[in-house]
Formats: sequence, C-alpha cells, structure tokens
Amino acid sequence: MKKFFLSVFACALAFGAVAQEAANQPQGTWYLGSADATDVVNVFSTGLTTVSPTIGYAVADNIVVSLSLSGMSMSHTHDGTLEDETSMVSYGLSGAYFLDGNYYVGAGVSMSSATATGADDASGFGFGIEAGKFIPIRENWYINPNINYGSSELDAGTEVDAVSEFGLSIGFGARF
Repeated sequence: MKKFFLSVFACALAFGAVAQEAANQPQGTWYLGSADATDVVNVFSTGLTTVSPTIGYAVADNIVVSLSLSGMSMSHTHDGTLEDETSMVSYGLSGAYFLDGNYYVGAGVSMSSATATGADDASGFGFGIEAGKFIPIRENWYINPNINYGSSELDAGTEVDAVSEFGLSIGFGARF
C-alpha cells in the first residue's frame, strides 16, 4: 500500500510540475510584425522591398493566429509620361503552434488581386507552411528566423500563373 501511495504522489507531482510550466506564448498576448529582415536590408532579395504589416493574437497558450496585409505598386515612365503601372494587394490568415524552446510550426492561406496597364485584372489564392524559432531580443522585441514553403496561383482570366517557392526569412516585431 505504501508503494501505491508513493506512486500516486510521484505521478501527481510530475503532472503538477508540467501543468504549472509557463507557456512560451501565453494566451492574450498581442504581436505586431512588419517585414522580412532579409528583404528590408536586401540580403537575399531581388531589389524590391515589401513591407507586410502583421497583427497576431495568442488565442490560447502557444497558439497564435495572425492577419497580414501586403501591397506593391510599380510604375514605369518614359520622358515624364506614365507608360505602365502595376499594383498588387494580398491578405493573409495564418496560425502557429509553439513547441518547447519557442520553436513553432505554422500554416497560412492568402488571397490577392492585381491590376496592370493593358492587362486583365487578376486574382489569386495561395497557401504556405513554415517552421522556425521565436527569439526575444529585448523586453518587447523579437526576431523569428524560419524556413518556409509557399505555393500560389494567380488567375488573369485567360492565363493562370502558378508559383511555388521554398525560402528562408527572418521576421521581426513586437510582443505585448
């Protein structure tokens, strides 16, 4: 009987210790992100800098849901006359699950629309997955290097462009 009570006590102690472990990303935490750091400093980019504001919220311990918005506009002029203009807007919804040590895995979907001078308007849909690590660097600031894969399709009515890419990015932002 003594062994039985000692076993129950040991199990209760172990479960109590796990239950009281602090969450990496506690419920109710807000996140604000802005861009991929490698793009901002043009480390791996094509020369275009894209800023993508993101807002996230921890809906439960270690589960964060985020909304993002990105836009791009380019124009080409010749001798002061506008020859062509292209613009694109994209909206995204994603979720991430945080593991021990602030590692995370996530998935998301996006919708986009594009217009260009002399071309049909286009709309698109995409999805992506990523894995990375959340690294606090100051009281409210963080970086999150990650590996990601994304696939998207842009439908212009008469033609469909599909793109798949595997990448490395470094996000940064603030946590409140």
